[in-house]
Amino acid sequence: MSSLEEPELDALQEAFVETGAATGPQVEPRNFSQPRQLSSDTLQQLRRRVRTALDALVPELARTLRSQHKLTLVGLTEVDACCLGRDLPVPFVVHGFRCGPETGWIVWDLEAAHRTAEAVITGAVEGEADASARLSRSEGRIVSDLLDRVAGCCALALGLETTTGEIGQDPDELITLGIAAPDQEGQRLAVDLAFEGPGGPSQLRVLLPGVREERIEVEPPAAALPDHLDRVQVAVSACLGSIDVPLSQLLELEVGDVIPLDVPEGSTVELFAEDRPYASASWGRHGDHLAVQVERLDEEFRELHPETE
Repeated sequence: MSSLEEPELDALQEAFVETGAATGPQVEPRNFSQPRQLSSDTLQQLRRRVRTALDALVPELARTLRSQHKLTLVGLTEVDACCLGRDLPVPFVVHGFRCGPETGWIVWDLEAAHRTAEAVITGAVEGEADASARLSRSEGRIVSDLLDRVAGCCALALGLETTTGEIGQDPDELITLGIAAPDQEGQRLAVDLAFEGPGGPSQLRVLLPGVREERIEVEPPAAALPDHLDRVQVAVSACLGSIDVPLSQLLELEVGDVIPLDVPEGSTVELFAEDRPYASASWGRHGDHLAVQVERLDEEFRELHPETE
């Protein structure tokens, strides 16, 4: 028999329940009505590919947007694309495009689309956008071009090709334009992006068809770093910008001379290890020192060190 008295047993039982020791491991519920086709390893590789592609797309979009912006991968998962457009407030922004024999879409916030188009047209955003107004014809062309480039970038990173798409702003228009049917079912790869642009922060969701496990070339795992290399010193440098200077001017440089760089404030800094690019970063201050914060790792570095994801 136990030597513990009844009050002591009650206290132990309460503590056991409060700490969660009796609940066991938590299991995430799985909806088996939406089958998954891609393994976690494959999804991880696809995320790395999309991040690398977005890094290359950002400077290209800067020329169109005429402002600094960020386009960041938030998530990449498989979803069921049933009933697209039913739960969206009308009017909405759904950009449809062909990806092989199937249809893909991008869903974007209407107010952010208005403000981004305004910034491209006028060079500035003034006041608040009317979230209940449809995009004008000129706004639609600008937004459609922007979303085509985002869709093409994500698709290309996954080994897919897209065609130029169109925008629908209500469920009936999606069908009329031949973009998609609201009840169309089918598995899609959802690429969720955070966009910080001239229209303010917003979310983009790219729904891509045709991503199958058997079509993806799986990359072999990287070999572990040998123990004898752990303490090897590597020279790391940060490059904010570069400029071509004639040799005659270079020889005339003196202490105190200023060399202007055509680099706007907030630009990305490229990081180099032994003169090889391995990351991009933002620059600022840390205490009394200039500093950089790593934001993106080069694809080759990610392959060598997948644990840095």
